[in-house]
Amino acid sequence: TTGIGTALVREGLARLEASGEDIVLVLGDPAYYGRFGFHPGRPERMLTPYPIPENQWLALGDRPLPLRLALSYPPPFAALG
Repeated sequence: TTGIGTALVREGLARLEASGEDIVLVLGDPAYYGRFGFHPGRPERMLTPYPIPENQWLALGDRPLPLRLALSYPPPFAALG
């Protein structure tokens, strides 16, 4: 393997953290994303507009997570719900 997937995930996480994002959620193989520090499920205090499939989450940076997290989707994805 060339490690391109690992490099892309690490670069994506670095860019999200630099842009001030608090948290990242992904859908995918827990064994793969777990090695980047992702936790199974979602934070208990996260509000979602509708039920979401099992995912994994990762808090970015050293900032504490907000007391309320609200998940929103871009319009093309929200239309699928």
